Amino acid sequence: MPVTTHHKVALKLQAGQVVADPSQLLDMPNGDTAQFDSTDGSFRIVFKPWPFAEPANPKNDVTTNRTLTFQNKSAVDLLLFEFFCFITPTGTSLEVRYPGTSGGNGSVRP
Repeated sequence: MPVTTHHKVALKLQAGQVVADPSQLLDMPNGDTAQFDSTDGSFRIVFKPWPFAEPANPKNDVTTNRTLTFQNKSAVDLLLFEFFCFITPTGTSLEVRYPGTSGGNGSVRP
């Protein structure tokens, strides 16, 4: 039976910007799981492309801390993805984002 690893990613507000910790999810095997959460407010993470077995919603985003399973359906190619992180701090309606071009990146092995 293959060994799987559960990866927890925390979204945090630091100096008025969103930071993902960890920000890299590299070389994930099929079956590893991920869970995203924030104690700083409600969050939204957009994935390009979608790297999970669970069906994506039309916006390819995650807004809950449910566990997701990494899946690369390709037989030969590494699936590269980026994720873009946003938090709406508790008590506000203004969404804060990661300062760079994405919140993080990763890859899933075939």
